[in-house]
Amino acid sequence: MFKKLIASHQMRRRVSWIIAAILILPFIFFFHATGQAPPRGPGGTAGTLFGKPVPWEQFQEQQRWVRQQVAGRLGGDIPEAFEPMIARLAWDRILLAREAARRRVRVEDRELVQFIQEQLPIFKEEGRFVADRYHRFVRAMGMTPQAFERLLRHDLVIDKLTEAVKGSVTVGAAEVRDAFDRKHERLTATVIRFDPASFTAEAQAAASEEAVTAYYDAHAEEFRLPEQVTVDYAGASRDDLAPGVAVSEADVSAYYQDHQEQFTAEGGAVTPLEEVREAAREGVVEERVSKQLTALALDLQDDLDATLPFEEIVKTRALATRTAGPAPVEALRIPEGGASSVLPGLAGLPDAQLSEVLRTDHGVYVARVTQRIPSRLPPLEEVRDTMRERVSAQRARELARAKAVELQTRLKDRLAAGMRFEETLLSGEPAPAEPASFTRTEPIGSAGHAPQVNGAAFDTPLGGLTDVMETDRGFVIVHPEARHPADATRFAQQEAELRDEVLADRRTQHFTQWLEDLRRRARLRSFIESPAS
Repeated sequence: MFKKLIASHQMRRRVSWIIAAILILPFIFFFHATGQAPPRGPGGTAGTLFGKPVPWEQFQEQQRWVRQQVAGRLGGDIPEAFEPMIARLAWDRILLAREAARRRVRVEDRELVQFIQEQLPIFKEEGRFVADRYHRFVRAMGMTPQAFERLLRHDLVIDKLTEAVKGSVTVGAAEVRDAFDRKHERLTATVIRFDPASFTAEAQAAASEEAVTAYYDAHAEEFRLPEQVTVDYAGASRDDLAPGVAVSEADVSAYYQDHQEQFTAEGGAVTPLEEVREAAREGVVEERVSKQLTALALDLQDDLDATLPFEEIVKTRALATRTAGPAPVEALRIPEGGASSVLPGLAGLPDAQLSEVLRTDHGVYVARVTQRIPSRLPPLEEVRDTMRERVSAQRARELARAKAVELQTRLKDRLAAGMRFEETLLSGEPAPAEPASFTRTEPIGSAGHAPQVNGAAFDTPLGGLTDVMETDRGFVIVHPEARHPADATRFAQQEAELRDEVLADRRTQHFTQWLEDLRRRARLRSFIESPAS
C-alpha cells in the first residue's frame, strides 16, 4: 500500500513535505524562538572556530588521537602538565583540517591505502602488508578501521597543507651569506664570572638552625616521598627473544640486498657483504624480534580484551613472571638484560587490576600492582642535612649575585668617568675575569654553554658591559672588545649545507607565524575547561 502511495511523483513530494514538517520544522521553530545555540559539553559543542560550533565528539576524537600519539612517544603515562598541550594540538588539528577543506586539499582513497600498506612497517610481515595484523592493531587501539582511517586521512591532509605553506618560502643568496657571516663571526671579550662555589664557606656559616627550620617549613612539600609500588609483570624483551632467532646465510644476503642504503658510504660506494656480514645478521635479528614483539603486543591485547586473569595470560603465552619495586610509580624500572627501562602506564592503576599493554624500548609487558606504600612527608630530622645543603646553596647564589651586581655598578660608573676597562678591573677588589673568544653558538670559557650570554654579548656595543646574567655556573658579566668577521674563503664549501639549514629554519618560522595568524583569525572559544559554564 505504502509503495503504491509514493509511486507517483506528486505523492512523493507530499510525503517529503510531511517528513520535513515532522522532523525539521520543529527544530527551526525551537531555535528561532529561543535563540539558543547547541548546548556546551557532551552531546553539544566543544567550542567555536570562526564563530561556528565544533561538535563535542569531534574534539574528543581528535584529543584521544593526539593523546595516543604523545603516549607512544613518551613510552607510557602522560604527565598532567602535558594536558594543555594535548588540548591545544587537538584544536590545531581541527583548525588545520578546516583550512585544508577551504583550500580544497584532499587525500584520495588510493593515497590513503598506499600509505597504510607501504609506509607503515608495523603492518608488514616479510615485507608484505598483512591485513590481519592491521585489523588486530587497530582493534588493540580500541578503534574501528573506519575511525582509524578517518584520523589517518586527517593526518595526511594536514601534512599536505603544512608542506604547501612551507613550500611557499624560498631563500636567496644574500640570506645564505648573511647566515654564514652570523654563524662564523667571532667576538673577543673579557668574561667575569662569579661562581657560587666560591662563597660556600660563608654561606654555610649562615645556615643556622633557625634558617634550616624556616626553609623546611616553607618547602616541606618539595621533600614529600612519593607513593611507591611493587608490581608483577610478564612479557618479553629483545634480550629474551634474540637468542631464539635462527638466521641463515640466505637471510643475511637478502637483508643486505634490501638495505643497501644502510651499507653505503658517504661517497656512494656500497660496502661489500663480507665486511658487514655481522651487521646484516644483527639487522635480520632486530627485524624479526621487532615483529615478534609486535605480535606479542597484539596477543596480549586480545587477552586483555577477553578479560583473562594475569595467571592465565602467563600460562597461555608461556611467559615468565617477574617483580619490580618498591619504587615510585613514575620511576619503576625493570631489568632487561644489561639495560633497564622505566615501566610506563601504571599511574592510577588500582591494586590487582591488569595494566594495558606496556611498551618500553626493550620489550612488551602486562603488569599488576601487588603492593602500595603511601606517600609521606618526612620529618625535619630525616632531611636536616639536605635542608642545610639547600640553605647553603641558596645563600651562596645570593652572595655571588650581589657581588656581580656590585662590580657591574662600579665598572659602569668608572667607565662613564673615562677610565679604561683594564684600569677599572685593577682598581678595587680583584675580579674573577678571563679573556674569551667565541661565536654566537660556542661555549664561553668557564661560563660554558649559555646561549643568552652569547646573544647579549653580541648585542652589546664594543667597550660596553652586559647586564648581570644568571647561568648554571654562576653570574656572568661580559665586556665585548673586538669583532672578527667570518673567513670568506670557507663560504663556498659550506654554502649548500647552510642553504638547506636556512631554508628549513625559514620554513619553520613561516609556518609558525602562519599558524599563529590562522589561530587569531579563527577566534577560538573553547568550552573544554568548564563545559557547563
